[in-house]
Formats: sequence, C-alpha cells, structure tokens
Amino acid sequence: SSPFLSSFMDAVANHIVRLCKAMQHDHIPRVLDIGCNNGEQLLAFRELGCDVIGVEPSSSLATVASSRGLEVHNVAFDSDLASALLREHGLLDVVVSTFTLDQIDDPLSFLRGIANVLRPEVGLVVLEVHDIDVTYQTKEVALFDREHSIYPDRDSFGVLLRLAGLEIIETNFLPDALCRENSLLVVAKHAADLETFSTDTANVRDLSGHQEAFGNITAGIDNLTAF
Repeated sequence: SSPFLSSFMDAVANHIVRLCKAMQHDHIPRVLDIGCNNGEQLLAFRELGCDVIGVEPSSSLATVASSRGLEVHNVAFDSDLASALLREHGLLDVVVSTFTLDQIDDPLSFLRGIANVLRPEVGLVVLEVHDIDVTYQTKEVALFDREHSIYPDRDSFGVLLRLAGLEIIETNFLPDALCRENSLLVVAKHAADLETFSTDTANVRDLSGHQEAFGNITAGIDNLTAF
C-alpha cells in the first residue's frame, strides 16, 4: 500500500487501541475487519498486540491477506457468519469497516449484525463512509457512478446507527493530513438510551439542501453531456 494509506491505518489502529486500553486495562482487544482487503489494517492492529480476524468476499484479496498470516473468512458478512464468529471467538472488542458500508444493499441489517457481535458497553465500531456534504463541496460527481446504496452525512449516519442500536462517540478523529478524501470516519458503541430514540422528523435534518445540491449536480451532468 501507499505510505499515506499505511500512515492512515497505523493512526486508526493506534487511536482505537488507546481507547480500548482506557476502558479495559490489560485486556487484549479482539478486532474484526469487515472488507479487510489485503489485510493491511489488520496488520496495523496485530502489531499493537491485538488478536485479529478478517472478512473479505474477494477471493484474490482474501488470498493475499491469508498469505500474510491472517485469519480471513472469504465470504460476505451476514448473520450466519456473525453467529459462527460468536461461537468461535466470542464477543468482539472492535469491529472495523472502511468504505464498505455504503456499498451494502441492506446497511441497516449489516449494522445490526455488527452490534450483535460487539462486546456490550466497551465494544467499539470504526466505520468510514463517503461524506455527502464533503462530496457536494468538492463536486466529485464521479462518486455517484459507483455502486453505493447510501450517501450519508453526519446527521443521517447517526440516525442509521441508532436504528441499529449504536451511537456515535467520535467523528473524524484523525488530523486532516491523515484523512482520506470525502471521508466520514466515526467511532460508535452500543447506544445506552434507545428507549428515548424515535424516527420522527425531529431526528432527521431538513433535506432541502441535499435536493438543491443534487439538482445542481444533475444540471452539470446534463450540460456536460450536451457539450
């Protein structure tokens, strides 16, 4: 991987392990990376003393990750795999999934599966998706050609996580120089007060700004096509 990507992954691992140690002294964190690619992020956690497990549906990438001495499940993450992981490893301390969730057909079920394997109270979820607000600002319209099922901003992502029984505790916790473009990087945990949460309009930001931005993007694409 590139030096930039290695620095990003090292910074993520260091930050999350510090959080884990603050909550669970002398406990070795067990980390699951869903969509682990070639295993680079898992290696960063393993170098810090963590037990690591990967999930990667691409056979070629799973083979590369496995060749680096990593335990990698060459399947998509679903409820069956979640049950198998619980039987084999027990509850997990950290679940990482970067630039994967927004390409999942059913992101809510995906997040609920993560919540089911996460250790109560102290378990952490690290998620990275493309931030639609930043995408509007940078006018990276090519992002809309990719196979994304959701385009969240900070508020709507928080609502989605709450529906899965999770809540955000940190957002974009790395220095700007280490962050990837259009990235919304969050740390979440099990929500403590779900009984107070509802999906009424008070929980969702006004969409008029999104609609206006989407209209501008559509008009720009039409103008480029006509040109």
